[in-house]
Amino acid sequence: MKITNLALLMAGLSFNALAIEGGTSVNWNDYDDMVKLYSTDNAQTCSGTVIAGKFILTAAHCLTPENPMTQVKPATGHSLDIVAQNTHPDFNLLNKNWHDVAVSELNQPINAKNVHFFADLTKDTVKEDDALRVFGFGATGEQLNYAKLTMIDTGKNPQDRLDGKVITNGAGDITGGHTIGGDSGGAWLDKNNTIVATHSGGSWMGDANGNSTRETYSTNLHYSKDFILEKVNGWHYPTLAYETSDGKVTIKVQSLHNSVVDGPVNQAPYTSGDLPAEIGGTCLGMNDIKPFQTCTYIIESQGGIGTLHLSDSESIAINKPIPTPESGGGDSGGSLGFFSLIALFGLGFVRNSKKNA
Repeated sequence: MKITNLALLMAGLSFNALAIEGGTSVNWNDYDDMVKLYSTDNAQTCSGTVIAGKFILTAAHCLTPENPMTQVKPATGHSLDIVAQNTHPDFNLLNKNWHDVAVSELNQPINAKNVHFFADLTKDTVKEDDALRVFGFGATGEQLNYAKLTMIDTGKNPQDRLDGKVITNGAGDITGGHTIGGDSGGAWLDKNNTIVATHSGGSWMGDANGNSTRETYSTNLHYSKDFILEKVNGWHYPTLAYETSDGKVTIKVQSLHNSVVDGPVNQAPYTSGDLPAEIGGTCLGMNDIKPFQTCTYIIESQGGIGTLHLSDSESIAINKPIPTPESGGGDSGGSLGFFSLIALFGLGFVRNSKKNA
């Protein structure tokens, strides 16, 4: 497929009008741990993922000092304020490890019953040819979408950069969708639906012959695991849980405790409200839960409404009535302006010219 340089630039200018282009749309309520971030003036947007109740995993480049993200909108429609902007201390797109990751803290927890857990970030689990999905809201609107990618190893990028190849048909047309402005910070999920990376960007790259390819890249969270544990230092869990037909509530949690600081995690959960005091599950009896390990709690609620307290500051509402989503939402916005797109396009052209020199 051949595209002129002008056509590539105009394609970039259309980014602000779309979500993930040509991807798969999903019901936001089924992915209610995924959120949209807005800057102070609503002109810039990014995507993110709720972790540990009141933290948002996103891209560091979304939190620019000039126009930082200050609000988060979840599936329930009630916007929440960001009270702490925590970017990786070594964030630099020119370094060997660029660490384009941030963990922002909210003023209160977000209602979420469908959470995605991290892969075991103590290992680099992503391999070449792995099937991946990247989620995002795009630059405008509030329709959550995902694009399908295949992991590729270019061998020339920063150590913690993951590159995804878009899915195409025999004619070279993209069939699995691709990311656009506003998808930055969205989660990359592996075949197990666990989080392995945060989305950093994507661009059309042209060569001297007028051929174009789509580059899509993210930050491999294996190389930022210590930063995540330091900022959260607690449980990753759904804030809402509901019983099944047998009258039991089974809740999966993941340890994001910083074991270097706290040592072994000792379990002391308790219930309140109309719930039995007895708690079961695999978490009990595990005196040493390592970072990124998962386990379960089980409560025989039998219709009772109450709270499971993982600690005095971490709680899960049991059988709480589901909040009604609001209609409408944030204003339209984009991730890149006109001159930024020109600059990025020029950088990409120079880069590819050097490759073909």
